[in-house]
Amino acid sequence: MPKTDSVTALGDGAYINTGLVVPHRRQPGRPLLAGEEEYNAEHRRVRAHVEHAFAG
Repeated sequence: MPKTDSVTALGDGAYINTGLVVPHRRQPGRPLLAGEEEYNAEHRRVRAHVEHAFAG
C-alpha cells in the first residue's frame, strides 16, 4: 500500500479555520441548502462512529 502524506481530519463546529473538515453552518437569514444538510448528516454519522470508538 502506497504511503500518502495527506490525511482528512473531521472536527466539530468548534474547529472552524483550523484545517479540519467541519460541518456547514447556517448563515443569518439563510437556511442550509439541501446538499449542506445532507453533508452535515453524513459528517455526524462518521463522527459518531469515531466518538464511540474512543469511548469503547
